[in-house]
Amino acid sequence: MPFIRQRIGALARLNHHAPIWLLAALVFAAVWLHTFRLINDDRSKAMAGAESQIVNLTRVSQEHAERIFYSVDQTLRLVRSEYQEYPGHLDLSMMRAEGVFDDRTIRQVSIVDAAGIVEMSSLALSGRLNVSDRDYFKALRAASSDTLYISKPEFDLAQGRWSIQLSRRLVGSNGEFAGVVVVALDPTYFTRFYGELQLGQEGVAALYGLTGSLFARKTTGTETFAGNAAASPIFTRIAQGTESGTLTYRAVTDGIERLYHFKKLPSYPVLVLVGLEYTAVLAEQAQARMQRLREAAILSVLLLALALLLSWYVLVRRRHSVAQRQALAQLQNLTHHVPGMVFQYLLRPDGSSCFPFASAGLGKIFRLSSDAIAQDGAPLFSLLHPDDAAGVAASIQASARALTPWGDEYRVRFGDGTVRWLSSKAAPQKLDDGSVLWHGFVSDVTGQKKAEESLITLSAAVEQSPVSIVISDPQGLIEYVNPMFEQVSGYQRAEVMGQNPRIWSSHEKSVDDYREMWATLLAGETWHGEFHNHRKDGTLFWEQAVIAPIFDDHGKPIHYLAIKEDVTERKLAQESLRIAAIAFESEEGMFITDAAGVILRVNQAFFRITGFTAMEAVGKTPGLLSSGRHDAAFYAAMWAALEHSGAWQGEVWNRRKNGEIFPEWLTIAAVKDEHDVVTHYVSTITDISRHKAAEAEIQHLAFYDSLTGLPNRRLLTDRLQQVLAVGTRSRRHGALLFIDLDHFKNLNDTQGHEQGDVLLQQVAQRLNYCVREGDTVARLGGDDFVVMLQDLSDQQTEAAAQAEGVGQKILDALHQPYPFGHFTHHGSASVGVALFNASQDTVEELLKRADLALYQAKDAGRNTLRFFDPDMQAVISARAELEADMRLGLQENQFLLYYQPQVNQEGRLTGVEALVRWQHPLRNLVSPAQFIPLAEDTGLILPLGQWVMETACSQLQQWRTQPRTAHLTIAVNVSALQFHRESFVSDVLATLERTGAPADRLKLELTESLLVKDVDGIIAKMVALKAHGVGFSLDDFGTGYSSLSYLKRLPLDQIKIDQSFVSDALSNPKDAALVRATVAMGRGLGMMVIAEGVETQLQRDFLEGEGCSNFQGYFFGRPVPVTELACFFKPE
Repeated sequence: MPFIRQRIGALARLNHHAPIWLLAALVFAAVWLHTFRLINDDRSKAMAGAESQIVNLTRVSQEHAERIFYSVDQTLRLVRSEYQEYPGHLDLSMMRAEGVFDDRTIRQVSIVDAAGIVEMSSLALSGRLNVSDRDYFKALRAASSDTLYISKPEFDLAQGRWSIQLSRRLVGSNGEFAGVVVVALDPTYFTRFYGELQLGQEGVAALYGLTGSLFARKTTGTETFAGNAAASPIFTRIAQGTESGTLTYRAVTDGIERLYHFKKLPSYPVLVLVGLEYTAVLAEQAQARMQRLREAAILSVLLLALALLLSWYVLVRRRHSVAQRQALAQLQNLTHHVPGMVFQYLLRPDGSSCFPFASAGLGKIFRLSSDAIAQDGAPLFSLLHPDDAAGVAASIQASARALTPWGDEYRVRFGDGTVRWLSSKAAPQKLDDGSVLWHGFVSDVTGQKKAEESLITLSAAVEQSPVSIVISDPQGLIEYVNPMFEQVSGYQRAEVMGQNPRIWSSHEKSVDDYREMWATLLAGETWHGEFHNHRKDGTLFWEQAVIAPIFDDHGKPIHYLAIKEDVTERKLAQESLRIAAIAFESEEGMFITDAAGVILRVNQAFFRITGFTAMEAVGKTPGLLSSGRHDAAFYAAMWAALEHSGAWQGEVWNRRKNGEIFPEWLTIAAVKDEHDVVTHYVSTITDISRHKAAEAEIQHLAFYDSLTGLPNRRLLTDRLQQVLAVGTRSRRHGALLFIDLDHFKNLNDTQGHEQGDVLLQQVAQRLNYCVREGDTVARLGGDDFVVMLQDLSDQQTEAAAQAEGVGQKILDALHQPYPFGHFTHHGSASVGVALFNASQDTVEELLKRADLALYQAKDAGRNTLRFFDPDMQAVISARAELEADMRLGLQENQFLLYYQPQVNQEGRLTGVEALVRWQHPLRNLVSPAQFIPLAEDTGLILPLGQWVMETACSQLQQWRTQPRTAHLTIAVNVSALQFHRESFVSDVLATLERTGAPADRLKLELTESLLVKDVDGIIAKMVALKAHGVGFSLDDFGTGYSSLSYLKRLPLDQIKIDQSFVSDALSNPKDAALVRATVAMGRGLGMMVIAEGVETQLQRDFLEGEGCSNFQGYFFGRPVPVTELACFFKPE
């Protein structure tokens, strides 16, 4: 039976713990299930991000490889075409030197004959080389069609580098195998590109043939160009017809597991592969996984600990009743030793009260026994100070009603008159019978209250102090500032609390000064000194400060007290006195007189300027300096100004002691007393002799040419305006002669600029000899001179004769030899003359007329004289007006693009030529013959050409979306100024990209005149654009620069027969022969030939009979807006 009772008790105890551990097990399982789900989600996100990254990297690598293989293939086709069409004339070395081959990718280009012998190469051949055993040669010899063969990389032992051979077969005239053209492609071009990809430490990028042959492979630190990966899962998928995909496997080459993505090139039997190391892909996920596992483990441990605590709590609670009784006894013992009184206070519903419990502190605080208040609390309440009793009763009632904690401070007064301050705090408890029981504590706070009262007194003294007070902690951080500090510094207390006093420092004190201050304070001594600080608003002020340490009971500094007084006004007064003393001994002369004008004091500068010492000047009046140049009225005005405003300043000519008269700037200020009565005059004098001389020099430089001494443009303009004003009254004519030395540049270039300057000086002298005293000879700059004749006849004809006479005299004078010592210079001049009459002419207009007349003189052969021609002025004005209108037209989109059809021999529309038109709001439709040459001359062809290119490309983009127009090309004329711009290629490509136009539908028309210079640069730009599909046409062929040697080098697609040949071909045998030769040459060079200006059926038939099958001209259609081309569009 005892055994059974023990087991039943054990089961009962177990029943108390079972729910706790069951709940803990369920929460434990939920935590770990959630953790594993999060880990799986993290892994899925990491894999998705990595897959997206390698797909993008593979796409970029695929596009890069596609471009390279396409470029090399185009090179193969170009070389093969040149070799087969012009046998014996192909020079691969020359093509390489001219930049036809891209040196970045192509190492060598070779031609191999049918026997396998290398016939020619872009690099020098060391001997007879037979390649008939190479795989590409054997494959292409056996091939029946024109295919691109890509060989496995080969290592050249002689050159020590790898290359990939790309080749195409050559075909003889009867279709038989005639050899191969081979390009050696540099595979490191791919690995360099792969090296720029962000692949991580063990990432890989590679280029393979579809059979698994490795072309190039790049990993960190390694490049590989040989190998075969046919056994890898990737090529298994390729064999099944998959062109791209993502998979994970461990590489045989290095044993590293990676996530791969592969993609086949659209046009070539090649694929690109990009792989990221699998562990690197999941590296961040692995860290997150460990973090989640740690968190789950911590939660599990906490859960286990919580379960143990709950079990322990159940166990402990069963033992609580015994411990509670023991604890109560200990508590009662403890309360008797607490320095204060622990109590229970009971307030009954009828208003009576008692203290059921009071600790031993009752006797010390209230001088009562616990029995005296155990049934009735009245004896204790009778001790309350009469002024506090009502407040204590009210606070107890409020706590009882709201059952909120009670706390109060109050006084008790004993029979001997002693008064003590007490503090009580208690928490209420509502009992079942309606009574309220408080549990609380009472302490004696008399000492604390007295200290507070002392502190309040001290605080009031500090707060109301007339000086600034700052208290800081041992580290110097501010703990307190008084109101006077706020008033003086402008900082509020809240802004500086916890801050270092450096925040208002002006930083004028040195580090050594602060070290000395702190050394004094740390030694326990008081520091006295001054600070130059700044207020919150930035203004500076001076403070006189006393700083002393405050010690604790152990002599350790716990605070620093700073008492500071604002002494700014005193410092400023001292500074003002110092500055005044310094200012009086300044560089300017100064003297002080009394109210009667008697000199009382002079400074040292006064002696330096006037020569009079203080002994010689004191007691005299300023009259001892008088030069006699100023009359009595001058001095009367000076004294009147002094009496009116109290000051006068101006320029005065005075006499030094040595008798020298000099200019000075004199300033006089009256000094008045508090009754506004003048007591003194303070005068300053500045010697302005040098200033006056400099003014004269500046005046001369401003109006005269420094080389020849002649008037400059500014003075000429001023005199011309005066002459025009006088001429308005006199009605007499004048003349303006513009003179330019012929071939002056030759003298400068051969003899130097110094001899040129001598010549200009001699010309200036000769011109002065040719004119009258009242006339003006001026130099505008360089070798340009102007002569202004005035007071000529009031009859225009006679005035013209007078001006011509002077002009001829000038020509004769300037045509005389110029002796230069070791050589003699022979020169001449051109003169342009413009007559003027003030009633109708302006300065600007006269200068323009004379300049135009000079232009006519130079155009007439130089060493001659010409008068201004109004007809020429009209042409120039019209041209300027047209240029201004054209600039406005570009801004306001007044230009239109018309399209002229281009057709084949069936009359089917194959393309159009874009022709710009100008719809002027007032001039209507302006002819291109008027504005195109002007645009070329002014540079406006650049923005106009860009607008044409942009508009044409936008039209191509619209056409490409429609089956009826997708095949059409647009020919755009390009000026030489456009084409020779350094950014031309990038501008065209940017326009194509911006508009989305197909590059192979754009054709750029170049004129023969464009080929005059930099043919190599032209070819390079054409090749760069053709690599993107842009075509080229040679416009107006045969009318300009025609060099067949350059023509065969130009990568042209089309030649245009000029309309001047077409129009006369039926009547002029020579024009017919030129047409026939052009068609034959174009066919021989593999270029399309198109005739422009075809206006009749007979012309069209003649051209077709000569082999020309493409036409453009009014016979087929005039240039029209794009909407009017609809008649040419035939449904498919």
